Parts: sequence; structure tokens; C-alpha cells
Amino acid sequence: IEAKPKFDALLLTSTILTNLKLQVDATDKMSAAITEKVPAAVQGTAASLSAQILGLFDQAIAVYN
Repeated sequence: IEAKPKFDALLLTSTILTNLKLQVDATDKMSAAITEKVPAAVQGTAASLSAQILGLFDQAIAVYN
């Protein structure tokens, strides 16, 4: 997020936004696969961690949108 002005100056903002959207999709799929594999007792924790990570992606996407 802090680097956005630099990407704006280089006219790369749309490229960064596209990459963020691709990364959030891949992260969501990977997180779901990992959460499914961990023991049931910690699946809630895994899902919570995943939600936090996805939330940070959402923040970055909002800035670059």
C-alpha cells in the first residue's frame, strides 16, 4: 500500500491491482485446502488466520481500485 505512489508514477497501478486480485484468489484456494487438511480441533484457527490474510488483501485491493 505504501508503494502505491511509486507504482502510480510508473503507470503500473492496474498491473498491481490485477496481480493482487490473482493473488487473493490463489490465497483463498490454498487457505481452504490447508484448512481442510488440519485437524478439526484447529480448523477454526486456520480459518481465522486465513480471514485475516484475505482481509489484508481486500484492504490493498481497495487502495489500488
